[in-house]
Amino acid sequence: MKTSIRLRVALGVFLVVAGLVTIQDLYVLSRFERALRLETDGQLDDEISEVNAVVGTDRLQEWIVAATEEHREDSEMFIEVLAADGVVVARSGNVPERGLAPVEAPLETGGTRYWESPHPRSRSGARRIRVAERRDGPWTIRVALVLDQAQRWYWNLRQNLAGSLPLIAGLGALAA
Repeated sequence: MKTSIRLRVALGVFLVVAGLVTIQDLYVLSRFERALRLETDGQLDDEISEVNAVVGTDRLQEWIVAATEEHREDSEMFIEVLAADGVVVARSGNVPERGLAPVEAPLETGGTRYWESPHPRSRSGARRIRVAERRDGPWTIRVALVLDQAQRWYWNLRQNLAGSLPLIAGLGALAA
């Protein structure tokens, strides 16, 4: 009978610890994902400000080519500038013909919106980009960054947290 009670206590502790660690893991993952999104949005805001400094000049397309050449592979960047009537004024060579986004509700001047979409060259849609769009005067500027590195960090953290769950719960049950 004593063994049965010990086993029940150990199982109860295991389940409680596993539940608490799972809740903590979910919290950590959500905070990490939010921090990555905020970091990326900050980078996108900086890039939009850079584009805004040359938009409307004869250097725009040259600047876009130079800026996107700096960003390769994991940090690939996409740039698209539209006039008030929606006509493309300039874009980087990696932006697909259809553009970075479907036309949505008009954006107020000075406002910025963000969204994620599949990478233009991703067949499965697993690779993602984060897009920021800002309307400044007659210009709408869209800049996107590839999320490959952020996705790797997130999945590595997720695997590490999931891998530690049984170990922590098991140690808690042994201690009980």
